[in-house]
Amino acid sequence: MKRSKRSKRTANSFRRYIRRYLKAMCRKRRNQKKHRSVRCQRAQVLFRMSFILIIASILFTNEKSQKITSEKSKSVQTSEHYLLENNPLEKNKYQPLNYLVVDYFTKLSSGDLDGICKLYESFSEESFEKIKTGQNLAEWYQGIDIYTKKAKEPHAYVAFVSYHMKLRGADLLLPGLETMYVREEKDGTFHLVDKPYEPEVEQEIRALAKERAVRELLCQVENQYAYASRDKEALQSALAWQQGGDE
Repeated sequence: MKRSKRSKRTANSFRRYIRRYLKAMCRKRRNQKKHRSVRCQRAQVLFRMSFILIIASILFTNEKSQKITSEKSKSVQTSEHYLLENNPLEKNKYQPLNYLVVDYFTKLSSGDLDGICKLYESFSEESFEKIKTGQNLAEWYQGIDIYTKKAKEPHAYVAFVSYHMKLRGADLLLPGLETMYVREEKDGTFHLVDKPYEPEVEQEIRALAKERAVRELLCQVENQYAYASRDKEALQSALAWQQGGDE
C-alpha cells in the first residue's frame, strides 16, 4: 500500500511538473510573439519615418531646383528685355562716335596706318598687318551709316557700320557691313576696341546680331551686294588690279 501511494504521488508530481513546464513554454512563446510584434511595429514605424524623410528631401530639392531655375529664367528674361525693349538700334545718334568711325574709313582708304592706330585703345601687330594688307582694296568710302546699340558694359557701344566702297582698279561701288566695339572715355572721347574681342563681348555681339532690326540691316546690305556684284567684268578688273599691285 505504501509503495502504491508513493508511486501515485510521484506520478501526480510529474504530471504537475509537466503542466507547469508546458504552461511556461506557452507563456514564453506568447512573449516571443509579443516581442516580435513590437519589433515589427517599431521597424514599420522606422520605415515610415525614413520614407517620409526621403519624400520630404526630394520635395525640398525639387522646390530648390525650381527656385534656381525660376531665378535663371527671370535673369534671362531681364537680359532679353534689356536687349530687345530698352536698347533699340539707333542710326547716327552719337556724333563723336560717328566722327570716329568716318575718320577710321578715311584713314583706311588713304593708307594712314599710324593715324588708324591712334583711334584704338591699343593696337596689336597682327591687326596692323591685316589693315596694311587690305588698305589698297578701296579707293574711297561713301554713304557711311553707323547703327549703334548700347553694350552691357557702361559707356560702351556695339556699332554696325554700313557703307559703299569704290574698288580700286574698277568703276564699281560695293556695299559692306562691319561690326565695331567702341568705348567712351571719361573725357568724352571715343576709342575703337581691337579684335579679337573678349569672349563676353563676342557673345553679346552675336546675341545683338540675332535681333530683328540688325538682321534686317544685314539682309538689306546682302541684297545690295548681290545686285552690285552682277558686273562680273568690273569685279575681275578690280581683282586683276589687286593682283598686279601685290606683285
